[in-house]
Formats: sequence, structure tokens, C-alpha cells
Amino acid sequence: MNFKEITDQFDGSGYGTDAFKALSKSAFELMKTGRENAGLYFVIGTAARAFVLRYEDQGLSAEFIDEAKATMHGMNVKVLAALGAKASRFGTKAARLLATAQAAGVKPSVDAVSEDSDRFSRIVTPALKRVDYCILNEIEAGKTTGFQIRQTDGKLDLVALRHAAGAAAPARADLAPPGGSCAGRRGTRAGGRAGGERRTPRLGREPGRSTAGPGGVTLHTVGSNRGVPGVRRYVGVDGGMGDNIRPKLYGARYEVFKASDPEAPEAGKVTIAGKYCESTDILVTDAALPAVESGDILCLPATGAYCLAMASNYNGIPRPAVVMVRDGAARVIRRRETLDDLLLTEVF
Repeated sequence: MNFKEITDQFDGSGYGTDAFKALSKSAFELMKTGRENAGLYFVIGTAARAFVLRYEDQGLSAEFIDEAKATMHGMNVKVLAALGAKASRFGTKAARLLATAQAAGVKPSVDAVSEDSDRFSRIVTPALKRVDYCILNEIEAGKTTGFQIRQTDGKLDLVALRHAAGAAAPARADLAPPGGSCAGRRGTRAGGRAGGERRTPRLGREPGRSTAGPGGVTLHTVGSNRGVPGVRRYVGVDGGMGDNIRPKLYGARYEVFKASDPEAPEAGKVTIAGKYCESTDILVTDAALPAVESGDILCLPATGAYCLAMASNYNGIPRPAVVMVRDGAARVIRRRETLDDLLLTEVF
């Protein structure tokens, strides 16, 4: 089945999530035989799968979730291999796909994904010529240009950041100054071209996760502490996937420690489980913790970026309070929800 047939099949299907399931499955299958356009098939398949995960009425089994995670991981690996292959004119097949989009009047936007490998620059640099907007974090910008943007003391080197922007800009055919590269400054010219002026890039900085992530922690109270002999010990807490969906959604990993004694010696490996009545409601697997008992407080650091933004009232559970702490003082900036809050929008 080719992509046109898959599209026609989808157009003729009903409006339920089964149609999206079929589209997602077919698109991923097509990636195996249509490596030339694997990136496109991946986007279609992932979008269809996201629709299912978001809108299916709590009908996803644990097995389906596990399969989705494994499938997405496997497809990512295959797409990276396909997009990284050489395409004579454009450098990579990713660049060729972006050039095709530009020719069709689309303004491509690319948000790179960090990877610790020597191929990162070989994949990203050709793509820069074919995008109108590109988002690179400091790690990605450094790997693409060779500049060390974060100093050894952890501070951001703004000079290196500007040089990195200038080094990345000449990769764009319409940004490069004649005869060499320079760090483009906002409002300056970088030479001319037939039919108009070349333009220099504007450098923006949006700290985002690098600031919000480490700035927040989540505190959980231990409830149950039980195990399966010879298999695993579970520590149940008063939170879970409702206030931190990331481990369940895409496998994010966290550290955890006992708040009252962060340096306490490890007593064994435990799995931190949530209270949302789902078999995959796991916050941390195989966490190294000291002995804990009911009432102890566990701390998950670096939860400030996405946890609150993606929190929900899954299974009718109110969301927790948010407390701002500074210089030994604390104040509530978002109160804890109540059951009355959950009923405010109900019409009886």
C-alpha cells in the first residue's frame, strides 16, 4: 500500500479513533519500505497516534501504551538513519524535504533534538539552509558550530552564544555575507543578492526549561510500602501521573530522595508508584532510596518545566498546591484544588 492509498483509506473512514489507529499503523509500516520519505510518514503516523492518545475515551490498555512507547522509539531511530543519509544536491534527505516544503510556499520551522554524537552537525547544518525558523538549545548550537556556550562554572557565555549564531547563519544561502562568515547583528546588512538584500538573522534567547526545570521540585508523601518477594518493592505516594505525566507519556526519568535526609545511605531499589489506579502510573523505576515508611516525604527534583503545565484531574483527583520558596521564606502561589473546584463547571 502506498501513501496515496493510505490517505484515501483514511478519508473514507469514519470519525472515530479507529481511523487514526489505522492511519498511524499504515504510516509506520510504510516507513519500512519508503525510506525516501520516511520523515513524512513518521510525522503523519505520530500525529495520528497522538490523536488516539489524547481523545480516546480512557480505552487505552497498558499493553497499548507500552507498544506505543516502543514503536515511537523504534521509528525515531529508523527516521534518524533515513534522514541522515546523503542526498547529493541538498546534503541530506531532511534538507531535501525542507527544500520541497519551501518551494511549495511553506515556511519550515525546525526544533532540533539534542544528541550526543558526531553526526549531529552533519545532519543539522544542511537543514539550516532550508528553514525559515530554527530552534536550537545551547547544547545543539554548540554541537552545530563548535562553540562552548556554557562555561565550566555553569554560566552562559553570551559572547560565545553570539558567535555561535553568526557561525550558524552562513549556513543559510540567503544569510551568508560574501567572502566569509561573521556574527550577524540585528539591523545590519550582510551583502546583497539579485532582486533584493540579504538579511541577517535575529538572535533570540528563551531560557525555558533550563530555568524552569531545575527551579521546581515535587514533594510526595509516602503511603504504602510493599513488595513482591524476589521481584520488586513498590512505594506508593500521594501523586503520580495526574501531576507528572512525563514518565508515562514518553519515558522521562527522574531522581528521587528522602526530603528529611537526602544523604541517607541506600537501603535498596524501589519503584515509586502513583495513586491514579493505572498499572503504568510509575514515577521512578528502580530508585535508590533509604528505608522509608508511611508519612515520609520524597522529593523529585527538576520538575518545574512541564509537570504543572501538563497536570490534569485524571480520575477526578484535585491538583496539588504550588509554593514559591526564596531566601528561607515560602508563600502559596496556587492553592490546592478541592472537590468543589472539580464541580464548578458541572451543570446539574
